[in-house]
Amino acid sequence: YDLLAEALIAIEGAGLGDAIFLAVHDEIVVDASAADDVEQIMTTPPQALVSAAVSAGRTRKPVLRVGRSDLGHHWNVKG
Repeated sequence: YDLLAEALIAIEGAGLGDAIFLAVHDEIVVDASAADDVEQIMTTPPQALVSAAVSAGRTRKPVLRVGRSDLGHHWNVKG
């Protein structure tokens, strides 16, 4: 199951596709103006994952966490 792919689809669906600079492995680099919205999308479990957890007998909703680093206007200068 690919959570990054699900996140990218949800980001595009939210109209934030133009804010994506780079997506690789398990990271997405986005424009700072969209970072809060993208973080909210990435921490919301996709319905398919929730359904799989329920099918497996889990009683809790899956929790997704993100590690966020604001890099400022230039990637080589931390802001």
